[in-house]
Amino acid sequence: MHFQSPLICTLVLLLSGCGGGGGGSAASGNSTLAPFVKFSAIALPSGAVSINGMSRDASYSNGSGIAGVTTLTAGAAYNVAYSAGIDAPSIIDLTTAAGRNINFDRSHGDSLAASVAFSNTTLGVNGQTRLLTPNIAANGWDYQSFGVWATGFGTGSGSVGVVNFGAETAGAAIPTTGTGSYVGVSGGLYVDSGGTAYFTKSDMSANANFGTRAISFVTSNTQTSSNLVNTTANTNLNMTGTLNYGSGVNQFSGNVTSTGSGVGNAAMTGTSTGKFYGPAAQEIGGTFVLTGGGSSSYLGAFGGKK
Repeated sequence: MHFQSPLICTLVLLLSGCGGGGGGSAASGNSTLAPFVKFSAIALPSGAVSINGMSRDASYSNGSGIAGVTTLTAGAAYNVAYSAGIDAPSIIDLTTAAGRNINFDRSHGDSLAASVAFSNTTLGVNGQTRLLTPNIAANGWDYQSFGVWATGFGTGSGSVGVVNFGAETAGAAIPTTGTGSYVGVSGGLYVDSGGTAYFTKSDMSANANFGTRAISFVTSNTQTSSNLVNTTANTNLNMTGTLNYGSGVNQFSGNVTSTGSGVGNAAMTGTSTGKFYGPAAQEIGGTFVLTGGGSSSYLGAFGGKK
């Protein structure tokens, strides 16, 4: 995959330089960055890696919710540089599988700082673009994470998307017996039936039965924020579902339903798709998309560990 963002050159400079005398090209691609193995292997306090991922893109607008959601597709690249530890990114440069580029660079005046609205998350701000991503160390993750982004923040319309990224488990390395309980968080963008957009954060649990290849998926304690400063509880967005995968195949999917209640918060239905991460399925991650209740819709991602 090739990239056109000038931030890639900045990332490469952190490692080995980006060509001299105008000969360096931002299209040098993620092969010029250190490959990702696990977060604890990144040279800190500063370091830079390119992490492979899967993403969905969509659009949103007042009155019509989230529309045109793409299929969860491999080929996304999450390029990140750290300045003072694993929860202090100085550059995030995301290219989605659909080719959209979302980037944040502190040296260009963008903000990458602890989120005011949601604990243990980092908020990226670049003009009217926002990115919400969990803090790696705070969540105890080593092999995966996710991001939720939106453009046109505060304008009532724009693009939105989610990305999961990390070191995927080989299909043959997924356990075939026993169970595994994963806990973590989810994040997303919810557009209600009145057209108001909210970022969200929830607790997540996923209980995997490796013998039957079924995963019980639950989110709880959902919080929403329309301004990324103040939060409101909305348990109507809590979700449940059962996700399944084939023998030796590292991709699960299934139907999910939100709790829902009353006008404007009616239950939504949809699907969730994800993968195991780490050499022995130590972690889990995925995305979800739900619709219903008039024009309400909900797009997000999740991650967790055993």
